[in-house]
Amino acid sequence: AVAALERLAKAATLEEDRRGALDALHQLASEGAAQDVARAALERLGE
Repeated sequence: AVAALERLAKAATLEEDRRGALDALHQLASEGAAQDVARAALERLGE
């Protein structure tokens, strides 16, 4: 989960890399600790 959060933070700084941020969120959504938060973020992004 930590690696995914690091990728998300890096991708979020690069507007053109929205896909990277979404990929990181999808990975988090499949992991226990951050599952609910990641799912909520994906829903808000329309994913």
